[in-house]
Amino acid sequence: MSNPLDGWGDFPKIGLFVEGTKKFYSLKEAIPLWDSGWIRVGDTGELLMPDFSIRKMTAEENAEFQARVDEYSANK
Repeated sequence: MSNPLDGWGDFPKIGLFVEGTKKFYSLKEAIPLWDSGWIRVGDTGELLMPDFSIRKMTAEENAEFQARVDEYSANK
């Protein structure tokens, strides 16, 4: 079974609230931000697509994102 986040580059971007401001980040930017511990980060549950439309993140995408954050944190 393929991973839903495989092949993600600059898009889709993951919506995060960082210090209260909503912004979209690439996967490689979002993972260290989510794991930071130094700044307040929350999930919007949204993705910005290449055509600049916004859609909800699926449960499977969210679970894989969390798994990648956990792996990143464990490998620091």
